[in-house]
Amino acid sequence: MKRQLVLFLFILVSFIFIACPFTTDQPPATYTITYDGNGADGGTVPVDSSVYEEDQTVTILGNSGSLVRIGFGFTDWNTAADRSGTDYSPDTTFIMGNADVILYAGWSLVDSAVPLDVTGLSAVVGDSV
Repeated sequence: MKRQLVLFLFILVSFIFIACPFTTDQPPATYTITYDGNGADGGTVPVDSSVYEEDQTVTILGNSGSLVRIGFGFTDWNTAADRSGTDYSPDTTFIMGNADVILYAGWSLVDSAVPLDVTGLSAVVGDSV
């Protein structure tokens, strides 16, 4: 009799576990995009306030905060501060992976030589210009 009771309880508990599987119902993991000025002298980095799930499409923001760096022009964003990562132009997209992403401003050296337009200028001998 005791053996039958134990068997009955075992079967009953087994059915309960099968009929009511344990689920955690946790929300999916989310990730963020952070923009870094990467040496900018002024302006503000764009802020992406969205959170993304893995495999979701992300649209790259532009230089909406007018970042500036003396002697350089803004080019794009890169996944590495030294530009050894992946380049992303504003308004392009990529698929979010399973980690937060930092995008660093890309800068190109601006030619400091300013061309001088001398059309229409004249000089008189003996005058200093």
